[in-house]
Amino acid sequence: MSQNEYTVNLFFYEDGTLAAHSGDIRGLVIETDDFAGMREELLRVAPRLLRSNHGLTDAEIEQTSIRLVFRDIEDQAVQPEPKPRTPCSPRLLWEDDPRLTACA
Repeated sequence: MSQNEYTVNLFFYEDGTLAAHSGDIRGLVIETDDFAGMREELLRVAPRLLRSNHGLTDAEIEQTSIRLVFRDIEDQAVQPEPKPRTPCSPRLLWEDDPRLTACA
């Protein structure tokens, strides 16, 4: 079984709000107040969308990676750091970003 990889753009706003959207995962739009909330929502919503909108099975979702690309509002990308995953969820590939220390 081949591994699928999807990209999600994460935007940090000055008020601390985080927003995520993806052209790769149809229907994915999330806004949260903090980094922990974003991680929780991605792990909750992404598998549902991958099942519903992409026809992936649970086994395929477990082999899936979601690359998070942190962006400024001006659309400048930076690098991620991998985080642990839970069973029956896609792997989240986090980017290295100095703002993570403030959010995590």
